Amino acid sequence: MSFTVLKPARFPWFDYSRYSFSMGLKGATGTYLSGNTASEFDAATKKMVVRGGMTDQARTAWAKIGAILESGGLSYADVVRVVEYVKPEGIARYAEADAVREARLGQHSCGRGEEHLPPVARGRHPRRRRTGPDGQGPLQLLGFRHRRRD
Repeated sequence: MSFTVLKPARFPWFDYSRYSFSMGLKGATGTYLSGNTASEFDAATKKMVVRGGMTDQARTAWAKIGAILESGGLSYADVVRVVEYVKPEGIARYAEADAVREARLGQHSCGRGEEHLPPVARGRHPRRRRTGPDGQGPLQLLGFRHRRRD
């Protein structure tokens, strides 16, 4: 199976070409995005930083996802699966991230099913998996899948 590497023309948060990972891969069975956070390069400090509270961070992560999807000829409407990792201190404010996701996905919310998974061993971050209407699909927020258009 061969993949095409997604390379957004517009990605103002940092120069991803300086890193050894791909933003996403598009293949015959679907498109898969790398995980995204709210991190961005701060020219003044010359460091990666995360700004704002839960709402601002979710908006930044979803804007990155939108730019990557666009580079593959896709949109938020193509999302069928989202996995979100939330630190324990963020659980109380999770509704803010939920609202941002719902605003981005609009009527095409893939959040019809939700399953709470046990914390991952190393970071102990609870995660939530949201699955599309059919629960299948060839994007994995932090992982994404898109449904192949036939």
